[in-house]
Amino acid sequence: CDASGHGLGAVLMQDRQPNAYFSKALSPWTISKLVYKKEIMALTLSVQHWRHYLFGRSFKVYTDHCSLHHLLQ
Repeated sequence: CDASGHGLGAVLMQDRQPNAYFSKALSPWTISKLVYKKEIMALTLSVQHWRHYLFGRSFKVYTDHCSLHHLLQ
């Protein structure tokens, strides 16, 4: 999952193959948020979006944002 200046995105993968993509444009109110908050928003929205696939299973989250690495451990 990742966040950019104007949107959020995530890829659902299985066995290193992409299965689905999720993206969401940010509203003017959320564009002004801190990068950390946009990154955590990308993570939570993508897990909510694919919850029916992920519920009851273990999964890994990959992100390029350093502060989120510690949160996920």
